[in-house]
Amino acid sequence: LNNPEELKQFVQSEGKIFVVMRESDWREEFSDLSLTLQATDSGWKKGRLDQNKLRQIREGRLKQHLPEYSETYVLLTVEE
Repeated sequence: LNNPEELKQFVQSEGKIFVVMRESDWREEFSDLSLTLQATDSGWKKGRLDQNKLRQIREGRLKQHLPEYSETYVLLTVEE
């Protein structure tokens, strides 16, 4: 799907609908759609981390900064 309008049309189609997106996009742009949260997961944001930052993350020294480098994804279904 390339834009919000395509997502809205997709959600209105018939059948079992599943959508995965960033949680922030869902809450900020698509909270008005009839979607039900099924599951969440997190992953790394696009971008580059140098070896020093990766080492600090592994050692637990950047825990307070992890939200800067990761994001939450949601699995949604159409409410029936």
